[in-house]
Amino acid sequence: AVVGFSNSKSSKIVEPNLTTVSQPGNLIGKTAVSYLISEIENESDTEMTTSKTVEINTELIVRESTLKLS
Repeated sequence: AVVGFSNSKSSKIVEPNLTTVSQPGNLIGKTAVSYLISEIENESDTEMTTSKTVEINTELIVRESTLKLS
């Protein structure tokens, strides 16, 4: 079984079609920029955030590359 990331167009072109994890790239970018702007605007704070964990939902798209053959 083979699984890829990003759900690119090529995952549906290759044979067998590739199972992928669909990641919302636009939402990931918007969220990152939002946190970056927040950090820049709060630069006078004495405590700087060194890391932040944010969970963004993804979707597993099951295709032929992981299906059990009969």
